[in-house]
Amino acid sequence: TSKVASTSYSISFTSGCNSGDFQIGQHTWSNLWFDQLAAVCAPFASLVVTYNVNSGTGTAPASQSGTVINPGITIANSYTGTRANYVYDGWNTLAAGTGVDYIPGAAINLTSSMTLYAKWNPKVTFDANGATSGVIPDFQTPSSPGGNVTLSSNTGNLAKSSVAFTGWNTNAAGTGTHYAQGAVLAVTTPLTLYAEWTSICTPTSSYSGG
Repeated sequence: TSKVASTSYSISFTSGCNSGDFQIGQHTWSNLWFDQLAAVCAPFASLVVTYNVNSGTGTAPASQSGTVINPGITIANSYTGTRANYVYDGWNTLAAGTGVDYIPGAAINLTSSMTLYAKWNPKVTFDANGATSGVIPDFQTPSSPGGNVTLSSNTGNLAKSSVAFTGWNTNAAGTGTHYAQGAVLAVTTPLTLYAEWTSICTPTSSYSGG
């Protein structure tokens, strides 16, 4: 009785991945003597968020990173810097503050690396300009740089002897740009508005004897 000689062959595994890659599949090939498996890999891409204080004081939060398979991060909420005549309002994709807003502490999934800039909204500040009584309104800011503000009226009843309050002016002497109470103003940079005073004319009568 004849016997069939047995033939042995091997299967080997080859990794074509670089350090830091992750395996997304595998492929095989065969020849006369052995079969071989090989990994199919893709770069384990890192998505990085960096922070820029954008003319503010203090230190920017540390950079954060995610990956294409684990993209979730929490937007930094530790920044406490300030900027004169501006109000900090989170983070934005543009230094001008007119891009996409990101709220500190918000959970997001990264789709690409990006730089986030501190968003600074300009203040509109009011000056009593010599008023002898009353209280100036609180400062106002737009929701974004270049946005509109509806100017405060004389909510604190500012008053000054012998003159009437007639609105707000960009110049303390009243020779700048006049703004009425409740006027809508686009604010791109910090602005100080002064109480505008107008003299009260009191008519007088004179009589002569006849």
